[in-house]
Amino acid sequence: MGARYIVDEAGKRVSVVLSIEELEALEDARMADEVRAAVACGEDESVPYEQARKALARRRSARG
Repeated sequence: MGARYIVDEAGKRVSVVLSIEELEALEDARMADEVRAAVACGEDESVPYEQARKALARRRSARG
């Protein structure tokens, strides 16, 4: 990851700058974790990979 940090006067990291691609990868990973947790708790069911991939693509295109 090519993250760049913004630091305060004391050198403490206070912000991070990511590329859009890096941000989307993090969002995808977070969503995958949420789905796994929901399935493990019985709150959701598994869906075929292609169906999930298409749903994610639709969400991305809707965000603009």
